[in-house]
Amino acid sequence: KMADTGAAVADVGEGFSLEKMLTLIEENGVALAKAAAEKLEAEPMDKDENVLIASAVILIAFYMGANLLLPLFVSQAERKRRQAWVVTLLSSFIMTVVGTWYFVRLWVSNGDILNPTDDIKLDHVDTAIARGISLFFLAYCVVDMVLAALFYNEEAGVAYEHHTLYIVIVGVLYKYTKSPLLFAIGALEEFPTLLLSIYELMGDRRPRLSTGMMILMSRISYHLYVTYKCIAADVMNPGLFLVSVYLLLHHISWFRSWFVKRVTVVRAQADGNAAESLSSKPRRALTLEVTTHVYLISAMLLAHVCMHTWLVTKQVSQMWFEDKSKLDWSQYNQEVLYFALYMVGHFLCFFLVTLRMFGIIQDVYTEHFIMHSISKKTIIYNISWEDPREEREALGIDGEDVILTISSAGCNVLDYLIEGPKHIVACDFNVAQLAVLELKLKCIENLPYKQFWAIWAESDYQVFKEVYAEILRPKLSADARDFWDDNGDLIRDNFMFAGTSGLAAKLLVPALRFLGVTDYMVKQMGYPPASLGLATVGNFLKQQWVWTWLAPLGGVPKSQLDLVAREPHVWSDRLEEVLARRMWTKDNYFYYAYIAGKWSKECCPRYMEEKHYKALKANSNRVTLFHGPIASAAKLRDDYTFASLLDSMDWMPDSMIADQLQHLIPRMQPGPKGNIFWRSFGTKVHSPVLASLEPEELPEKWPGRERVGWYLTQWVAPVPKKVDYSRLMCTGTNQVQKNTVFDDINVMTAMTWHALRTEKDVKAFYKSQGNNYDGFREALLPDRDLLLKYCLPWQRSPKVWLSVGCGTARDIEYVVEHIKVTGCKVYLLDLSPDLLEMARERVENLGIGDQCILVEADICTAYDSKGKPANGLDLPAMGSIDIVTCSYCLTMIPPWKEALEQMVRVLKVGGTLALIDFTKRSDMPNHWTQQLNRSWFALDGVYFDDAHTTMLKEHPKLSTVWFAENEARVPYTPLQATHYTFAGKKTKK
Repeated sequence: KMADTGAAVADVGEGFSLEKMLTLIEENGVALAKAAAEKLEAEPMDKDENVLIASAVILIAFYMGANLLLPLFVSQAERKRRQAWVVTLLSSFIMTVVGTWYFVRLWVSNGDILNPTDDIKLDHVDTAIARGISLFFLAYCVVDMVLAALFYNEEAGVAYEHHTLYIVIVGVLYKYTKSPLLFAIGALEEFPTLLLSIYELMGDRRPRLSTGMMILMSRISYHLYVTYKCIAADVMNPGLFLVSVYLLLHHISWFRSWFVKRVTVVRAQADGNAAESLSSKPRRALTLEVTTHVYLISAMLLAHVCMHTWLVTKQVSQMWFEDKSKLDWSQYNQEVLYFALYMVGHFLCFFLVTLRMFGIIQDVYTEHFIMHSISKKTIIYNISWEDPREEREALGIDGEDVILTISSAGCNVLDYLIEGPKHIVACDFNVAQLAVLELKLKCIENLPYKQFWAIWAESDYQVFKEVYAEILRPKLSADARDFWDDNGDLIRDNFMFAGTSGLAAKLLVPALRFLGVTDYMVKQMGYPPASLGLATVGNFLKQQWVWTWLAPLGGVPKSQLDLVAREPHVWSDRLEEVLARRMWTKDNYFYYAYIAGKWSKECCPRYMEEKHYKALKANSNRVTLFHGPIASAAKLRDDYTFASLLDSMDWMPDSMIADQLQHLIPRMQPGPKGNIFWRSFGTKVHSPVLASLEPEELPEKWPGRERVGWYLTQWVAPVPKKVDYSRLMCTGTNQVQKNTVFDDINVMTAMTWHALRTEKDVKAFYKSQGNNYDGFREALLPDRDLLLKYCLPWQRSPKVWLSVGCGTARDIEYVVEHIKVTGCKVYLLDLSPDLLEMARERVENLGIGDQCILVEADICTAYDSKGKPANGLDLPAMGSIDIVTCSYCLTMIPPWKEALEQMVRVLKVGGTLALIDFTKRSDMPNHWTQQLNRSWFALDGVYFDDAHTTMLKEHPKLSTVWFAENEARVPYTPLQATHYTFAGKKTKK
């Protein structure tokens, strides 16, 4: 037919005209379409396996051809990464082309393609193409997994899970619907993958904005549109509807993941320029990212609501306004039942999708609101919400002190200043906060107390206008001048409600005024009014989800809230105590300001009292303001005696804390004169890096004396001597071991056989796993990098390290540079010669073979009764080792008490014992999930026992430096296993 068409066109000859050409093509095209439809109807496609095989051959051929060309354009190091995207490029291109065709058909036909009524039955052709593209995609999923397993497994990422999921979904659509038209229509959703493939093959691995927008538009907006169109056309059964909703939620999760990566990259660029002007390009980019995505997702939510409303309205009108008189009783009731189920399904879909989309907005808000405010030069804190009385009295600030602190709203700086310290350096990331403190200092220097009080206690805008232009403005720095030129309305509108924290207070004020709280506070009653409404508000505020939204307004990041995620009752109890008692003390100026909207002479900060104004004037030139982080501000001097870090440590990951300490400690006088102070939202020290300072908790003199109440603990640590925290900034190999699915199956088979044996042969078990050992355990054994990098005392330059149950020495890779820099001698001890042989190869490849000694032994019998190495083993003398580690091994040693005691014995006094292993969750050890975990792991010879952690924490020769519990998912299961990290110092022989 195609040949006949071509011949007919060629025969037009001299009588050619465009009209004749188009008419002829149209006539023959109709004939061709009819013939194709008849052919398909008469002989249904029964050679699907040929299409599948042909697709696989095309994909493999394309991969092989591209693989031959890649060496011409990329280096050997880059080749494997780009190989992983070759077949994905071809697949996504074909899927996008086909999907675009069906999208146009769907749009032009206004959805009629889903229920075709064309006389020439083009739906048969559509079905053939749809079945073909479905088979092609199935072939792609299989081919990509096979090629990944053979050639680029370490680059496969989530490909195995993704492809397996889609093989099941597409296979079910193909087998049971016999008309996978919906999949072909949805093929356009592969367009983001096409973009990603192009970027990856170009070597651009950044989370590009264009990719994210296409995910949003095609995999969320378009998917939602197709879903509603299918429902409206009545071609989507409940099963397909559930699949569609599941995929939609999955796509939203992908977009959420992409967005986190995208903003993390932009934010890292912004943080890298933290010391520069906040108008710099990276911070503008961060602002644009956050704002743009909130707008886009909000628009998506609005479209989602509109589509859902239209669909429900249409269905309701059909149900209640169409004539039902011809239906009998049973038919009518059946229709009502279907309508009810229909409504339930739609509202369930609406709720889930809205919740997920709203979750992205919440992520943007909670994770980036504070940095966004900083980049926009917005005040966050109008009052420093940390009671300076506690550290001032505990540490006895005097005229010899040189203080490094964070500016915030300047309240703590001015409180310290009253004591007449030698100097204060106040730093802040936010130029707006520095502008607040600078204006306060200039007011103190140039104004009488009465005007100072009027501006900062009563927000008297008239006084501010009188003195700002002629007296204060000329004295300000350029940044502060620019800020106050644009933000004088902060005083006009009441500075007590300025900034984001003030906004949070302002939102609560109407309710508090209505409940009588404001009146009681102004009258200094000392107790709250008795009211059911106030009790209701209190119970509402104790809900953690409320603070997920309120906390960022108050400058509290999500990382800080997470510190009490495992013990929410502690936070609820403290909040109840604050609302009932702490906030009502006579001198609690924090809550008074936010509730009354001003300060009174009887209730205000110390620096606002007239009796201290003379001291402030005399000392006001002793403050240096610095725009940037603590680490950079520390470089201004080298004689600090007191570093008041406020709650900033709660915001930082371990690496950033180590970076701050490596710059701060060398610039401080050693303890006891030099001290580091910080507050925390958590009930314990939240970082092993901070724990290495061995701080002491600073208790309240009596319960409720600390006036803020939000911080559950306060810590002070003398500056340590002879330490170098730059050693914690060393790096490892940053390599991630990955297995193929087949490798993991091999490991799990070995685990199964091991579980079935009556007698557990540990050596045989490890020997059977060989090279697959590390890859499977990469996800099974989390946080080993945390233990090795931050729980060991690298800052003290340890010289001897014994690794018990070292396995293949995978742990060494996390701290290669640490070992080289400190010159530490490492003894790798294990039962299995096969694993030790792999360890030998690893340390040689890492270039530290001359610093490592491999020992095949059992820790319990490695030393004889006299404390000497048994059987001539090459081990250090008993009691001479600086570090002993045991990584996920103690639970596999039956005589674990004996093993643990031996580890303590070999340590020298002052040495560190560090372990990480599985355990039962301490706050719910008897919960059924913990019993299930214990039984599951026992099959593999891993025995959970909370007696391990009890013995470690209560051992008479050990002082706990760090202890923490966390959960992680067990690969290929829904189980969440609890693991602990422990570091303890040996205190006596």
